[in-house]
Amino acid sequence: MKHFTLYLVVGIACLMFLDVAHAKDAIDSAHAAQAYLTRVGLACLGLGITIGGIAYAAGFPTIGKYILGSGFAGALCILLTPGALSAAARIFGVSL
Repeated sequence: MKHFTLYLVVGIACLMFLDVAHAKDAIDSAHAAQAYLTRVGLACLGLGITIGGIAYAAGFPTIGKYILGSGFAGALCILLTPGALSAAARIFGVSL
């Protein structure tokens, strides 16, 4: 199984380098997927913060705190990750 995985990865890499147009399409689809996941993440963190606040105000403080904390943690992850990646790319001189 280990050899099959290795051959599969090498084969896919060779196919991607044989035709640059496919690699460009893969990059474009990766950017589209990143934008889509960012939008989904923003919607989910908004829901998490809202539901957590409602639960906290409705008399369920323990559950509300956990959900509200998860919403804020998701907000930090979704909103700070692109900036952190850009800063790391500038520091190390890598193009993303």
